[in-house]
Amino acid sequence: MAPSADRVPEGTKEEPLPKIDTSPRALALPVALFLALYAGLAWVSGLPASVSFGVIAFSAGLATALAVLSAFDLAAFRLPDALTLPLAAAGLALPWVLGDAAPHFLERVIAAAVAFAFMAAIASFYQRYRGTAGLGLGDAKLFAAAGSWLGAGALSSVLLWATGSALAAVRIISSSAPVAAFTRCDCAATKRSLRTGSGSSTTARYH
Repeated sequence: MAPSADRVPEGTKEEPLPKIDTSPRALALPVALFLALYAGLAWVSGLPASVSFGVIAFSAGLATALAVLSAFDLAAFRLPDALTLPLAAAGLALPWVLGDAAPHFLERVIAAAVAFAFMAAIASFYQRYRGTAGLGLGDAKLFAAAGSWLGAGALSSVLLWATGSALAAVRIISSSAPVAAFTRCDCAATKRSLRTGSGSSTTARYH
């Protein structure tokens, strides 16, 4: 009887998958480089005349989370829920922490839900059309986090910058993993939108 196509024939050894090192030590350098990139984007976009400690703390936390997500995605090609979900929740809590109600909580919730549904729909369509995964739900959750931080008005800007930057990166480095490039550029685009205030006028204060 011929061996099944999805089974390993007897007498042969299945090659183990390569071990991916996502320890803090392995991610330290990429995280530092991404933080430097985001700091550069903030500097080029222009620093506000005066900011509160809360804005500085949230900005530092956002930049660190995006840098870790970018480094993790670069190493493992996935985005852990332990980072994307708290990041989205932090965006929803932003108005109360900083004492500003706009964009309103409901708008942030709707923006996050629409962002997730949009990316999940694209992932599902690609999976059915091509028969292989193109985007993971981690990308959808990261885009939802962008919606919770920026509101619906900035999502198109984030998507435009993320897609354009990813295509440029793939073109330059001839990468075989455009999804990872998209995610890293999505992080950068989210940070850039916060700096330039692509969403509501109030969101522009959350640099």
